Amino acid sequence: MVLDMPSFLEITSYIFFCNGAALGIFFEFSDYKRWIEKTEEYKNIPNPIIPSLILMFRGVVFTILWITLNPTFSIPFCWDPEFEKFSPMNRFGYYYVSMTVRRFFFYIPFLLSNGTVIACGLSYNGKDKKSGADKWDKIVSLYIMGVEGANSCMEMLKAWNHQVHLWLKFYVQLRLVTPGKRPSMMVSMSTFIVSAFWHGFYPFYYIMFFFAAFFQK
Repeated sequence: MVLDMPSFLEITSYIFFCNGAALGIFFEFSDYKRWIEKTEEYKNIPNPIIPSLILMFRGVVFTILWITLNPTFSIPFCWDPEFEKFSPMNRFGYYYVSMTVRRFFFYIPFLLSNGTVIACGLSYNGKDKKSGADKWDKIVSLYIMGVEGANSCMEMLKAWNHQVHLWLKFYVQLRLVTPGKRPSMMVSMSTFIVSAFWHGFYPFYYIMFFFAAFFQK
Protein backbone atom coordinates (compact mmCIF):
# COMPACT_ATOMS: atom_id res chain seq x y z
CA MET A 1 0.00 0.00 0.00
CA VAL A 2 1.27 3.47 -0.94
CA LEU A 3 0.68 5.85 1.98
CA ASP A 4 2.69 8.88 0.82
CA MET A 5 2.72 10.61 -2.55
CA PRO A 6 5.86 9.43 -4.38
CA SER A 7 8.37 11.99 -5.55
CA PHE A 8 8.89 12.78 -9.24
CA LEU A 9 12.13 10.78 -9.24
CA GLU A 10 10.49 7.77 -7.56
CA ILE A 11 7.54 7.57 -9.93
CA THR A 12 9.73 8.19 -12.99
CA SER A 13 12.19 5.45 -12.04
CA TYR A 14 9.25 3.10 -11.42
CA ILE A 15 7.69 3.80 -14.82
CA PHE A 16 10.95 3.50 -16.76
CA PHE A 17 12.45 0.60 -14.79
CA CYS A 18 14.41 -1.17 -17.54
CA ASN A 19 13.80 -4.76 -16.37
CA GLY A 20 10.07 -4.29 -16.74
CA ALA A 21 10.19 -2.53 -20.09
CA ALA A 22 10.28 -5.52 -22.47
CA LEU A 23 6.67 -6.62 -21.94
CA GLY A 24 5.38 -4.01 -19.55
CA ILE A 25 5.38 -6.57 -16.74
CA PHE A 26 3.36 -5.17 -13.85
CA PHE A 27 4.59 -4.91 -10.26
CA GLU A 28 3.41 -2.81 -7.35
CA PHE A 29 5.06 0.54 -6.64
CA SER A 30 5.20 -0.35 -2.93
CA ASP A 31 7.25 -3.48 -3.74
CA TYR A 32 9.52 -1.46 -6.01
CA LYS A 33 10.08 1.19 -3.33
CA ARG A 34 10.95 -1.41 -0.68
CA TRP A 35 13.33 -3.04 -3.15
CA ILE A 36 15.08 0.25 -3.93
CA GLU A 37 15.40 1.07 -0.24
CA LYS A 38 16.28 -2.57 0.68
CA THR A 39 13.74 -2.82 3.49
CA GLU A 40 11.54 -5.63 4.86
CA GLU A 41 11.78 -8.77 2.67
CA TYR A 42 14.35 -7.03 0.44
CA LYS A 43 16.73 -6.30 3.29
CA ASN A 44 18.75 -9.47 2.70
CA ILE A 45 18.08 -10.73 -0.81
CA PRO A 46 19.74 -14.11 -1.46
CA ASN A 47 21.83 -14.76 -4.55
CA PRO A 48 19.43 -14.78 -7.54
CA ILE A 49 21.82 -16.26 -10.13
CA ILE A 50 20.48 -19.84 -10.15
CA PRO A 51 16.73 -19.04 -10.24
CA SER A 52 17.26 -16.39 -12.93
CA LEU A 53 19.39 -18.75 -15.03
CA ILE A 54 16.62 -21.35 -14.82
CA LEU A 55 14.23 -18.88 -16.47
CA MET A 56 16.85 -18.01 -19.08
CA PHE A 57 17.39 -21.71 -19.82
CA ARG A 58 13.65 -22.21 -20.33
CA GLY A 59 13.62 -19.21 -22.66
CA VAL A 60 16.48 -20.72 -24.68
CA VAL A 61 14.62 -24.06 -24.89
CA PHE A 62 11.52 -22.39 -26.28
CA THR A 63 13.68 -20.37 -28.68
CA ILE A 64 15.13 -23.61 -30.06
CA LEU A 65 11.66 -25.16 -30.29
CA TRP A 66 10.33 -22.08 -32.11
CA ILE A 67 13.20 -21.96 -34.61
CA THR A 68 12.97 -25.71 -35.23
CA LEU A 69 9.20 -26.19 -35.47
CA ASN A 70 7.92 -22.92 -36.95
CA PRO A 71 9.10 -23.61 -40.54
CA THR A 72 7.15 -26.90 -40.48
CA PHE A 73 4.07 -25.71 -38.61
CA SER A 74 3.56 -22.17 -39.84
CA ILE A 75 0.20 -20.46 -39.35
CA PRO A 76 0.28 -18.66 -42.76
CA PHE A 77 0.22 -22.11 -44.39
CA CYS A 78 -3.40 -22.39 -43.24
CA TRP A 79 -4.26 -19.93 -46.03
CA ASP A 80 -2.30 -21.85 -48.64
CA PRO A 81 -4.27 -23.74 -51.34
CA GLU A 82 -2.33 -26.88 -50.40
CA PHE A 83 -3.84 -26.72 -46.91
CA GLU A 84 -7.33 -27.19 -48.40
CA LYS A 85 -6.26 -30.59 -49.73
CA PHE A 86 -5.83 -31.90 -46.18
CA SER A 87 -8.63 -33.90 -44.59
CA PRO A 88 -10.71 -32.04 -41.96
CA MET A 89 -9.00 -33.97 -39.16
CA ASN A 90 -5.52 -33.22 -40.53
CA ARG A 91 -6.39 -29.54 -40.92
CA PHE A 92 -7.61 -29.41 -37.33
CA GLY A 93 -4.46 -31.17 -36.11
CA TYR A 94 -2.14 -28.92 -38.12
CA TYR A 95 -3.86 -25.76 -36.91
CA TYR A 96 -3.76 -26.95 -33.28
CA VAL A 97 -0.03 -27.72 -33.46
CA SER A 98 0.80 -24.50 -35.32
CA MET A 99 -1.03 -22.40 -32.73
CA THR A 100 0.84 -24.23 -29.95
CA VAL A 101 4.15 -23.50 -31.68
CA ARG A 102 3.07 -19.88 -32.07
CA ARG A 103 2.61 -19.62 -28.31
CA PHE A 104 6.23 -20.73 -27.90
CA PHE A 105 7.21 -17.47 -29.62
CA PHE A 106 5.51 -15.47 -26.85
CA TYR A 107 6.86 -17.66 -24.05
CA ILE A 108 10.40 -16.57 -24.96
CA PRO A 109 10.13 -12.85 -24.00
CA PHE A 110 7.84 -13.70 -21.06
CA LEU A 111 10.45 -16.04 -19.58
CA LEU A 112 13.45 -13.85 -20.31
CA SER A 113 11.86 -10.69 -18.90
CA ASN A 114 10.72 -12.62 -15.83
CA GLY A 115 14.29 -13.86 -15.45
CA THR A 116 15.64 -10.30 -15.43
CA VAL A 117 13.21 -9.31 -12.67
CA ILE A 118 14.42 -12.29 -10.63
CA ALA A 119 18.07 -11.47 -11.41
CA CYS A 120 17.76 -7.98 -9.94
CA GLY A 121 16.01 -9.33 -6.83
CA LEU A 122 12.67 -7.59 -7.28
CA SER A 123 10.80 -10.89 -7.60
CA TYR A 124 12.07 -12.16 -4.22
CA ASN A 125 9.13 -13.17 -2.03
CA GLY A 126 10.73 -14.22 1.24
CA LYS A 127 11.06 -17.80 2.45
CA ASP A 128 8.59 -20.63 2.24
CA LYS A 129 7.08 -21.21 5.72
CA LYS A 130 7.19 -24.99 5.41
CA SER A 131 10.44 -25.73 3.61
CA GLY A 132 12.36 -22.53 4.40
CA ALA A 133 13.41 -22.28 0.75
CA ASP A 134 13.72 -18.89 -0.93
CA LYS A 135 10.73 -17.93 -3.05
CA TRP A 136 11.04 -15.94 -6.29
CA ASP A 137 7.38 -15.80 -7.26
CA LYS A 138 6.33 -12.30 -6.28
CA ILE A 139 6.35 -11.34 -9.97
CA VAL A 140 5.35 -14.11 -12.41
CA SER A 141 4.87 -13.24 -16.06
CA LEU A 142 3.00 -16.43 -16.95
CA TYR A 143 2.34 -20.00 -15.87
CA ILE A 144 3.06 -22.15 -18.90
CA MET A 145 1.38 -25.28 -17.54
CA GLY A 146 -1.57 -23.13 -16.52
CA VAL A 147 -1.94 -21.99 -20.13
CA GLU A 148 -1.38 -25.36 -21.78
CA GLY A 149 -3.43 -27.36 -19.26
CA ALA A 150 -6.27 -24.90 -18.59
CA ASN A 151 -9.76 -26.39 -18.37
CA SER A 152 -11.50 -23.11 -19.12
CA CYS A 153 -10.93 -19.80 -20.84
CA MET A 154 -10.88 -18.06 -17.46
CA GLU A 155 -8.09 -20.31 -16.15
CA MET A 156 -6.05 -19.73 -19.28
CA LEU A 157 -6.46 -15.95 -19.08
CA LYS A 158 -5.31 -15.98 -15.44
CA ALA A 159 -2.14 -17.89 -16.36
CA TRP A 160 -1.31 -15.86 -19.47
CA ASN A 161 0.43 -12.53 -18.74
CA HIS A 162 -0.38 -13.14 -15.09
CA GLN A 163 0.80 -9.78 -13.74
CA VAL A 164 -1.43 -7.83 -16.13
CA HIS A 165 -4.30 -10.11 -15.10
CA LEU A 166 -3.70 -9.02 -11.49
CA TRP A 167 -3.61 -5.36 -12.50
CA LEU A 168 -6.93 -5.68 -14.36
CA LYS A 169 -8.48 -7.56 -11.47
CA PHE A 170 -7.48 -5.21 -8.65
CA TYR A 171 -7.41 -1.84 -10.42
CA VAL A 172 -10.26 -2.18 -12.91
CA GLN A 173 -12.67 -5.01 -12.12
CA LEU A 174 -12.82 -4.71 -8.32
CA ARG A 175 -13.30 -0.96 -8.59
CA LEU A 176 -16.39 -1.51 -10.71
CA VAL A 177 -18.00 -4.47 -8.95
CA THR A 178 -20.26 -4.07 -5.93
CA PRO A 179 -18.45 -5.39 -2.82
CA GLY A 180 -19.61 -8.89 -1.93
CA LYS A 181 -21.16 -9.57 -5.34
CA ARG A 182 -19.94 -11.36 -8.44
CA PRO A 183 -18.86 -9.21 -11.41
CA SER A 184 -21.74 -8.52 -13.77
CA MET A 185 -21.46 -8.89 -17.53
CA MET A 186 -21.06 -5.12 -17.83
CA VAL A 187 -18.17 -5.16 -15.34
CA SER A 188 -16.46 -8.06 -17.14
CA MET A 189 -16.97 -6.42 -20.52
CA SER A 190 -15.57 -3.09 -19.27
CA THR A 191 -12.51 -4.86 -17.85
CA PHE A 192 -11.77 -6.65 -21.11
CA ILE A 193 -12.29 -3.47 -23.15
CA VAL A 194 -9.64 -1.80 -20.99
CA SER A 195 -7.36 -4.77 -21.71
CA ALA A 196 -8.04 -4.44 -25.45
CA PHE A 197 -7.28 -0.70 -25.34
CA TRP A 198 -4.05 -1.43 -23.47
CA HIS A 199 -2.99 -3.91 -26.18
CA GLY A 200 -3.48 -1.47 -29.05
CA PHE A 201 -5.86 -0.63 -31.85
CA TYR A 202 -5.92 -3.75 -34.00
CA PRO A 203 -9.64 -4.56 -34.50
CA PHE A 204 -9.29 -8.24 -33.60
CA TYR A 205 -8.15 -7.35 -30.08
CA TYR A 206 -11.60 -5.89 -29.45
CA ILE A 207 -13.38 -8.87 -31.03
CA MET A 208 -11.32 -11.34 -29.00
CA PHE A 209 -11.74 -9.59 -25.66
CA PHE A 210 -15.44 -9.00 -26.34
CA PHE A 211 -16.03 -12.76 -26.59
CA ALA A 212 -13.60 -13.44 -23.72
CA ALA A 213 -16.01 -11.60 -21.44
CA PHE A 214 -18.73 -14.12 -22.37
CA PHE A 215 -16.43 -17.13 -22.01
CA GLN A 216 -15.46 -16.00 -18.52
CA LYS A 217 -19.01 -16.13 -17.22
